[in-house]
Amino acid sequence: MACGLLFSGCANYTTPIVSESDLTPAERNFNVVWRGTMDTLTELGFTVDQQDRREGLMATLPLTGQQWFEFWLQDAATPRDVAEGSLQTIYRTVRVYVEPVTGVEGQFAARVEVIASRSERTVAPMTNTVQAYNLFAIPGQPYRMESMLIRQSVEDIPEAKVKRIGRDVGLESNIAMAIAVRVAGRQEAATSD
Repeated sequence: MACGLLFSGCANYTTPIVSESDLTPAERNFNVVWRGTMDTLTELGFTVDQQDRREGLMATLPLTGQQWFEFWLQDAATPRDVAEGSLQTIYRTVRVYVEPVTGVEGQFAARVEVIASRSERTVAPMTNTVQAYNLFAIPGQPYRMESMLIRQSVEDIPEAKVKRIGRDVGLESNIAMAIAVRVAGRQEAATSD
């Protein structure tokens, strides 16, 4: 009985309902672009928050911008972005739209939008550990050990004053290029099989 209970919870729920061979070429192409987008965003350090395959939309949680010593992060496209992220808290949210290519039947491409916002939250000096923990607490609510960024968007953070800077065209270009390279490699591998 213990073995039955142990192995009954190990079902694989990620198995597709339809096998890859039963998909149309357009559906296979969409899947390649979708998976390539997901892998690229994850590799760049973004956390995918919203996935809507019917609308072709994938959105991430806000990511705090790279500072000068964070060489492992890749969300700053220019040295100016790195300097700005070192002086002021910058949040970047990525939205990717997987859309049909105009004039080419059955082909899809990723259109990337990166929205940058600047934190205008005043920071009081901290003098003890409790005050540091309270940075992540919501005023008027019991203390919870979670980041203030785990919300639907930066604008939903009640205590943070956030000013939308606009689109980060340099990062959009970098992400779009990374997705295109990854998708091209996967499509080439799929056609050679």
